[in-house]
Amino acid sequence: LVALLEETQTSEDVDADALLKQLASFEAAADAEQSALESSSLQRLVAVLCSWLRAHENFPEVACLRSVLKVLARLLGQDSAADNIAVQKGLLTSAVALCGSHTNDAAMMRPCLEILATLSVLESADSILGRLAVVPAILELQRQNPEGEDLLEDILTTLALMVKRTRHRRALL
Repeated sequence: LVALLEETQTSEDVDADALLKQLASFEAAADAEQSALESSSLQRLVAVLCSWLRAHENFPEVACLRSVLKVLARLLGQDSAADNIAVQKGLLTSAVALCGSHTNDAAMMRPCLEILATLSVLESADSILGRLAVVPAILELQRQNPEGEDLLEDILTTLALMVKRTRHRRALL
């Protein structure tokens, strides 16, 4: 998976089927093992996934984007160094951008919201979340999807986790 992501990181010519197979294999293995990766492996995988996603935010194969986001959402929260790498590699910006460009795609928004919720507790994320106006963006998602009761729980969970931080609490009020 890492080799394929590194090969295609700077290329627009990505074999979407091969990438989806690799991502599905990784998810299946992670489900079967239910064990955490070694810290250095986790950090490298998070870094490569974030870099690939940042370079391919406009990738036409939405299923690949969803799968990368799902894998990232699953990996984050296990290791603070990996979480900080995700912030440094622009994952917050990518998640907000993808939420904004796929507002009617609950399968895309769900892992984006999970990523925002997980990373919002990091102190290093505060200024980025403020600059990206994440709280107003999340509230706008709810306004754009008033019938999206399935997303409401994810939106409320994200906001609830963000409200623990004083800066985000002020933005909600």
